[in-house]
Amino acid sequence: MSREIPLPGPKSNPVAEKSLYSRAARKRLGHSREKLDGLTIVIRKAVAVGRLPSGPELDLRLEVAEQSYRSAEARLRLLQKSDPGNWRELRVDLERAWEDLAHATEILATHFSNRIDTENDET
Repeated sequence: MSREIPLPGPKSNPVAEKSLYSRAARKRLGHSREKLDGLTIVIRKAVAVGRLPSGPELDLRLEVAEQSYRSAEARLRLLQKSDPGNWRELRVDLERAWEDLAHATEILATHFSNRIDTENDET
């Protein structure tokens, strides 16, 4: 999730700049949703077939990732509704939300992978 969202040069129109950033951010959010959904499906299937134990820790990690996604989505909406003159300040919050989402997804994937590896070692 470390894709950079392009910004026009320093002499560009703030409305056009915001529009360009907003479109790229919306696309990035879509990719994030697909990645999180795919990971959630794999995890739920692994739990269903007994390859991964369910429990409060896994549920918490899934919820944190979903909350991180919703936070990024909400920050993007705020940015899209903002005045073209002050959207850059909101971009900082959105970038922070992207980092939180990437971190939460990475932790979820690592947790899933480590648990599957542990289960395979025990069999």
